[in-house]
Amino acid sequence: GMSRPRGDRRALLAGLAAGVLGLVPGGFAASPAGASEDPRRAETGGAPAARVVALDGLFAETLLAIGLVPVAIANRPLYEKLIAQPPLPDSVLDLGPLQEPNLEFLSLIAPDLILAAPWQAQIQVALARIAPVAALPIVAGTREPIDHLDALTRDIGARTDRGAGARALIAGTDAALAEARADLAGAAGRPVYI
Repeated sequence: GMSRPRGDRRALLAGLAAGVLGLVPGGFAASPAGASEDPRRAETGGAPAARVVALDGLFAETLLAIGLVPVAIANRPLYEKLIAQPPLPDSVLDLGPLQEPNLEFLSLIAPDLILAAPWQAQIQVALARIAPVAALPIVAGTREPIDHLDALTRDIGARTDRGAGARALIAGTDAALAEARADLAGAAGRPVYI
């Protein structure tokens, strides 16, 4: 097995907690990850996207964690403040606000794929004129959060030809959670300070 330094596991768990707990209010309709397949994807023969734009921090974090650097994200300072790990390379461009990314700049970037959140629905028509849009769920809804994140990771991996990276991230997360569970097993019933 692949062993990671303990700090990496903590960062991974902290990132997962941030992704799970820092969810955007408003929720997501009950479709599973990947349910909103963009019909324009068929035009490219389903070719994997290499130049990907992430309009939500969770998508940027997932792309980086599976080995693909997004070409641009919305609100880079917010990512660096709230998420921070994995760090964004300097090459990642900032599209401005989450609610109103700079569409002219986005069209100049000419991405293969735009990952958008359902709460960005009001701009998805404009986005779709620039590149195929995958509107992916941020909120788990009735699913267990970890199952939701696994499905989201697999979906992003499939769309970007990073399936192996997605599987490795999920396996590493499962291992980290199992280790954390084992570490905490002796603490059952004891008070916890958070």
